[in-house]
Amino acid sequence: MKTGKRIRTVLYGDQRLSPAELEVLHTPAMQRLYSLKQLGLTDRVFIDASHARIHHVVGVLQQVDNLVFAIVNNLRHSSRTLTIGARSDTHESYPASKLATMVRKRRPVIRFIGLLHDLTHAPFGHTVEDEIRLVGTKHDEPARQADAFYRLLCQLVAWLWVEANGPESKEFPDSLRPFLSQGANAKLPDPVEVGGLAKRLLCEVSRAKAKMCWRVSVRDVAEMLAQLQCAMTGLLHLEALHKAVLKACDLPQEEEYGFQTAIRIALSGTDFEHLLQEFEFQPNRDAFMLDIVGNTVCADLLDYAKRDSHYAGLRLDYDPDRIAENFTLVCLDAAAYELSHSQNNGGDDTSGGRLPKGCPDPFAGWCLRTAISLVSHKYRTDIPSELMNLLNVRFYLYERAIYHPTKCAAGSMLGTALQLLGWRKWSDGKKPSLPPHLRFVGDDVFLHDIGAALDFILEWTGGIPAGTDIQTDKINEIANVDHVHNGLVTTLLGLRVDQTVLEARQELLAARLMLDRLSARRFFRPVFRALPSSTDTRLQAGAEALAEVFRRPDDRYQAERQIEAQCGLPLGTVTIHCPSRTTARKIANVLLTKPRPDNVDDVCKLKDIGSLDGQIFGEHQKAVKAVEQMYGSMWRLTVYVAPEYLPRHQEVSEAAGRVIFKTIDAHGQFADRDIAWENDPNLAQELANREASAGKGQPADDSALSPLGELVGRLSDELLESGRLAAVPAELLGSLEDLPNDVRTRIEVALLGAIGSEAAGKDAKLPKIAPGNRLDEVITVFRTYSKRISREDISTFRQRYAVPLGKLANEEFEGVLSELRGAILETNALEQGANVVHRSFKFNALTEVLDTLLRNRGVSSTPDVSDGFRS
Repeated sequence: MKTGKRIRTVLYGDQRLSPAELEVLHTPAMQRLYSLKQLGLTDRVFIDASHARIHHVVGVLQQVDNLVFAIVNNLRHSSRTLTIGARSDTHESYPASKLATMVRKRRPVIRFIGLLHDLTHAPFGHTVEDEIRLVGTKHDEPARQADAFYRLLCQLVAWLWVEANGPESKEFPDSLRPFLSQGANAKLPDPVEVGGLAKRLLCEVSRAKAKMCWRVSVRDVAEMLAQLQCAMTGLLHLEALHKAVLKACDLPQEEEYGFQTAIRIALSGTDFEHLLQEFEFQPNRDAFMLDIVGNTVCADLLDYAKRDSHYAGLRLDYDPDRIAENFTLVCLDAAAYELSHSQNNGGDDTSGGRLPKGCPDPFAGWCLRTAISLVSHKYRTDIPSELMNLLNVRFYLYERAIYHPTKCAAGSMLGTALQLLGWRKWSDGKKPSLPPHLRFVGDDVFLHDIGAALDFILEWTGGIPAGTDIQTDKINEIANVDHVHNGLVTTLLGLRVDQTVLEARQELLAARLMLDRLSARRFFRPVFRALPSSTDTRLQAGAEALAEVFRRPDDRYQAERQIEAQCGLPLGTVTIHCPSRTTARKIANVLLTKPRPDNVDDVCKLKDIGSLDGQIFGEHQKAVKAVEQMYGSMWRLTVYVAPEYLPRHQEVSEAAGRVIFKTIDAHGQFADRDIAWENDPNLAQELANREASAGKGQPADDSALSPLGELVGRLSDELLESGRLAAVPAELLGSLEDLPNDVRTRIEVALLGAIGSEAAGKDAKLPKIAPGNRLDEVITVFRTYSKRISREDISTFRQRYAVPLGKLANEEFEGVLSELRGAILETNALEQGANVVHRSFKFNALTEVLDTLLRNRGVSSTPDVSDGFRS
């Protein structure tokens, strides 16, 4: 691959992209990724998490190179022979050294796979595609991918022609002109015409002209087309390789798609025709390329785990080099493997077969797959631990960012707003999908276009009597004069034919207000929540049943409106968020290998690692299973309400419980009884506490301080500046009600000694520390050294040290506190002298000191199991 342009990136420093990669990157389809946020609405919570998908796909190229170089290096030092082929075919054998050469030559194709793997995402993809299912197809289904790839190819050929011959060239087809931009509403040109135009570029553009007008030579263009065909064809098979149970839509259905026809015609009969065979995608041989980009542990994960946590400000990290350097290739018959490990399939229902009836498996038989070797120059027992660390980082990322409650509230509001606009299942059974042009815009343009069309409709309907029915002829009149909104106005009105203007305006005004709330960040608040443990014994149903029903957008929409009706709330003031129960749970399918002396590989998935070496990895297998199950703990069904109705939270939550129960009771077994699904008692208590706190009221001027308060504050500031006081304990910064009793007593004694009688000052003694408050005392000492301690760290600390600290006598505990303070003072002095402070490690360092002090006193502090997964 020729060296092209150097790009400076935040995470990886300088990255180099080849001239061909730049040509693909500089197309309207790829440039759209600048406008798609990688984490959707997460930046409404983590304000810096506004990075785009373009940053991610470029970062994936770096991780692809890391994995490819490691595979090539490990194959060069291997004497193995790998065999591939379908069961009915003659198997092909490849020495490892030959495979190393093949992988190196396939590097440009694998990089194109990485560059293109997010191309088909719609704006606000997870909400629009997964939650309300407006697009009709998943972003990784072959039909949708093939359409996007052909559009990109049309754009690429169009721009190459314009830069070689000018935009006014008479031979430039009108059918390709719209593809100088997105061409979203344009009819796709005939692949034969596109292929013929590309062939003319290869045959007619001189070397000198190409050097002046393009970034690439004519041969580079030919190689780029052949490599793109291989990469695009490979991506059509991504789901077929990795998905546990396939539908017909997950498999390529066409004998030849438009992009394949155009590239075949472009290269056939030229000096570059041999490239079609050289870069032909063969599933059994080339499966490893899809593993590198899109498997469980792959370039995609290695980049987004680092990137998303970095920009969200989460202190999560892993060692990508330790993982990447042990990547290699193995041969695997996936079907045979699953049969032999069916007891550990993690809940995948493959009893009916993995494939749809009558559909052949493109990856049948032995395939070349990526795996992580547990043997380099020694037995690498540390690799599974680092893999679990990575999977744990991914878990924390999902828990803290992807499923953050506020982000979920925003997503539910966007989804309900789009349904109120009319994109939902109607009473006549019709279910409209998103107009084509909205699938090819960015997030901000998506909201702008919808808002502009909505405002136009509201203004137009405002001048029509409320009882008038919306008719097709009136919509057609608008279509003749409205050339601004890409047909969106007529599309939205077309959903409401025969509906009265009054009914339409009620829904559209509710949608407008919800979009306004979203843009102003006035999000709805939770009033009802069902947890993974939520069950109803009468219905014999739990979280699985809730998720199965309420992940369906139309059932959610109906439930939202029923809750509003029962409470007499305005339309569009209740939303429900309910993800799938299986989202993000399939995390441990990365292959591990342990080479044997006879050059045969023992291969297993990470979740089956005990089968490689039960004595060493038996407990690892249990831990991996535990991490997988942890993903299920993130699931929530949450009902949100507009903030102005939060004072009625009890009424709304009860109505939500009744509606949820009735919806799950599909057969009407309890139709004659008024029964509600139980709300999460923790949320109910939080809302009750907030209501009680609001009822107490606040002083007229809460910021006013007495002279004594001002004096104490001034003295505290002076002590902090002088260094005599390291930090003000966090307990003193909260409300008076939250102040621990022993801390309050010590302050009272100090005040008596300072401003009370002389006798009081002489006789007063500091109270002994109550055993129940020892955890708070130690945490307070910790805060003098590490001011930022997360809630999770505090929660883990309390679980781990409550019993050990309680075993100490008062004198022993006082000694522990004294030695901790001394260690902190000594460490602070060292850090100031070195001018280096590793803040992210402070809390862990202090717990290690505490462990040592406890052991010195004969007390054991056994870590909690969850500590094994900490990042």
